[in-house]
Amino acid sequence: MLQLPPTLRDLLTLAARLLLGVVLLAHGYQKLVGQGLGATSAGFARLGVPLPGLSAAFAGCVESGGGLLLVLGLLTPVAAALVTVVMLGAGWFAGHWFGGVTGDDGWELVGVIIAGVLLLAASGPGRFSLDHVLAQREERETVGA
Repeated sequence: MLQLPPTLRDLLTLAARLLLGVVLLAHGYQKLVGQGLGATSAGFARLGVPLPGLSAAFAGCVESGGGLLLVLGLLTPVAAALVTVVMLGAGWFAGHWFGGVTGDDGWELVGVIIAGVLLLAASGPGRFSLDHVLAQREERETVGA
């Protein structure tokens, strides 16, 4: 199997984290501030999302917070898990899973976001991440103890 040089692999991982993170930040911002929680909650209610106010706040916070965590490369597996839950809910309640791959009701965006965060959870955030910095610090403290 072809192995990329470590620095290139880490740069590509950083690029993936940044792209996914910015998309998530934008969607979270839209829910929380752009259209606002009231409109987001009303939209969630129309879709039949349980506890629409709480669900709207949860989705907006996970998308914004998860996006920021991905950009920073911090708590990457936790961010990936939370984002996956929100995207699965979006796919179900917004009908994306049933609307085909593309189009207004398609699942392509939800699917690509899930694929990206699962890949980051499985492979790690790379060396250019706060997770890596913290792991290095912990390793030095353990060796020095």
